[in-house]
Amino acid sequence: LNLDEVRFIPSATPPHKTTPTVSADHRAAMVRLAIASNDLFNCDERELKRSGASYTLDTLQSLRDELGSNTSLALMMGTDAFTKLNTWHRWKQLIDLCHIALVQR
Repeated sequence: LNLDEVRFIPSATPPHKTTPTVSADHRAAMVRLAIASNDLFNCDERELKRSGASYTLDTLQSLRDELGSNTSLALMMGTDAFTKLNTWHRWKQLIDLCHIALVQR
């Protein structure tokens, strides 16, 4: 995809999943350890600093506000998640903020 960077964004309160048994802070620490050797990878903790459910649309809007309208954003998601995209919060607005790149998990 010729990306300048890849941001891993741990979800604080995922609305489609049961409450994780591992804390959000611990999951973020695991992400930081997993990506430490790749300079193009970053752990973005914006969802951990926001209260309420971790909606992808809110996160993308926050990224868009930060990076501006001229920066291309790609949301990488598993094909399994994509099959349920129509159940996501305001899902039709996602494509106004980003491209969607599907990955096989």
